[in-house]
Amino acid sequence: MADVTVTNNPGQPYKTGSLYGLVQVKESPAPADKWFTYEVIARGKRIRILVNGTETADYTETRVGRRDKGFIALQHHDAPTSVFFKKIEIKRLQPE
Repeated sequence: MADVTVTNNPGQPYKTGSLYGLVQVKESPAPADKWFTYEVIARGKRIRILVNGTETADYTETRVGRRDKGFIALQHHDAPTSVFFKKIEIKRLQPE
């Protein structure tokens, strides 16, 4: 499981574009109160994150016992931050 972060809250160490606990973005590339494009590309054990077309994370899973298939969930942990989603698209990718 990998958590992709959405927050600009100064109290949160992992900002928008982070892969929580694995790839830390310290300064959000997306301004607060503005719509932005968030792409999560997962192929096998590789996860890439792009915010407004700019790559913020490129991680290949090396931890033993981690799955390369699973579920997609939208989850919100940061009570002071409001998060809204629109036009969510899911596309099955062919293996690289």
